[in-house]
Amino acid sequence: QLVFDFNDTEVLYPKDKTVVDLFEEQVSKTPNNIAVIFNETKLTYRELDEQSNQLAAYLIENYAIESNDLVGIKLERSERMIVSIFGILKSGAAYVPIDVSYPQERIDYIAKDGNLKLCIDENEFEKFSSNQNTYAKTPIQLSNLNSLAYCIYTSGSTGKPKGVLNDHAGLYNRLLWMQSYLKIDDKQNFLQKTPYTFDVSVWELILPFITGSALVVANPEGHKDVAYLEEIIDREQVTIIHFVPSMLGAFLENGKKGTGSSLLHIVCSGEELPVLTAQDCKEKFHNASLHNLYGPTEAAIDVTAIDLSEVDVIKYGVSIGKPIANTKIYIVNNALELQPFGVPGELLISGIQVARGYVNLPELTKDRFIADPFREDYNVYRTGDVAKWQSDGSIAYLGRIDNQVKIRGNRIELG
Repeated sequence: QLVFDFNDTEVLYPKDKTVVDLFEEQVSKTPNNIAVIFNETKLTYRELDEQSNQLAAYLIENYAIESNDLVGIKLERSERMIVSIFGILKSGAAYVPIDVSYPQERIDYIAKDGNLKLCIDENEFEKFSSNQNTYAKTPIQLSNLNSLAYCIYTSGSTGKPKGVLNDHAGLYNRLLWMQSYLKIDDKQNFLQKTPYTFDVSVWELILPFITGSALVVANPEGHKDVAYLEEIIDREQVTIIHFVPSMLGAFLENGKKGTGSSLLHIVCSGEELPVLTAQDCKEKFHNASLHNLYGPTEAAIDVTAIDLSEVDVIKYGVSIGKPIANTKIYIVNNALELQPFGVPGELLISGIQVARGYVNLPELTKDRFIADPFREDYNVYRTGDVAKWQSDGSIAYLGRIDNQVKIRGNRIELG
């Protein structure tokens, strides 16, 4: 039961496509739909497609980009950031987000460690823009399911950040699962407010464009400002939004009454969701469903989920839900044997979303990404999280094995 029933998650998705192919299909269905809204700037699906095709052509011609190359992006949140991400993916490369506020030392470290072919910053984008019309607008699509899609550098335990290599197959699975889980159609407005160096941003940045929805891009520091968030949610009629629980708490505490009536789905992840925050959210936004998701950067964003709309959280607490499509969760003891119901153990993740490993850290990769003890041909990721199975097949999160804590969704190791 612990291996099969609770992990009966198989869903067949087409095997010959990536998120870039799904985006191209959406462009042909809804070329004139608005894709991106950033303040006064709007891009249609056709415009986003053509501009990102031109950028892909520019990258290939000027930097000889090949499949699995890593390309940095160092841009503030804006429509340029979106064009850059899609341009990189179309060129066959994977994108590596770099915060503009990072100290130069960290930027240099990531560039060297990841062997970045280039970094698209404002100067590079200007260079592209000034010659943009010399590049063809025709579709370019050089990635496949086995290609790398993105590499996010997480806070390292030694003070050195470590890059996590995620491929297209895992991302594709995660986004198609979410599209069907939330029943997303082309009438939705997503808000992009998560800093793109945090992996939640990946679904915010790409999922809208495989569904025909619009992506409303928040101002660069807007994610910290409750009044601004309320204003943009109401002005742009945002329907799908993500919060780390601490920010959701601040949003509920400091928000005005009667705002946010357009919201249909509020998604939480990145930290433990307190019972009272969940209860407050359900009371304030009674038209919206509240979802609690769990997953590390090492497994394509999220691997478990629960819709808390129908759950009495005061009575039953907040679980992290059940495994998502094509994902298996094992809870094991130190000998990698399954723990019985209700007995805590380390949470292991198996399935298509498990990352390739870390950049230039073969020993750590070997330690954290091991052969699946229960299935051939799969790897599992050892999360270092403690959890237990509950009788309904959902999972209770109990904390870390080590002494890492999460602050606003980022894992920080205590020295």
